[in-house]
Amino acid sequence: MVHHDFAHRVAQFLLLIEFFLAAVFSCVGLLPLTGTMPVLIVTILMLPAVFILIVWLNKGRMHAGKDSETDPAAAGDGTPDECWKFGMLYFNPDDAALWVEKRVGIGYTMNFAHVSAWVIVALLLLLPLTLGLLTLHHR
Repeated sequence: MVHHDFAHRVAQFLLLIEFFLAAVFSCVGLLPLTGTMPVLIVTILMLPAVFILIVWLNKGRMHAGKDSETDPAAAGDGTPDECWKFGMLYFNPDDAALWVEKRVGIGYTMNFAHVSAWVIVALLLLLPLTLGLLTLHHR
C-alpha cells in the first residue's frame, strides 16, 4: 500500500511540474506584450514550491522504506540482486519479462538477456547512425 502511495506522490509531483512548465510557457507567450516580469514572478513563486514538493516526495519515499523494513515482501522490486549489472543493466535469462521496473527512478528498463532487447537497441541506434553517415557522405 505504501508503494502505491509513493507512486501516487510521484504522479502528483510530475503533474505539478507540468503545470509549472505550462505557466512558464504561457508567460513566455506574453513576453511581447508585458516584458520580462511575468516569467520572473512565476519563477520566483514556483522555485520554493518545487523545493517543497521535492521534500514532500522524499518524505513519501522515507515512509515507504520504513514499511519495507518491517514487511520483507514489500522490500525491493522482486528482481534478484545478482541480475543487475553496474546497478543499472538487468540481465536475467530466467526472467520471461522483456521490460522490468527500474531499480532507481521512474520507468522501466529492458532485460538484456533477451535477444529482442538487443534488436530494439540496434533499431534505436540504426536511424541516428544512418543519418549521421549519410550526412558525412554527402559533404
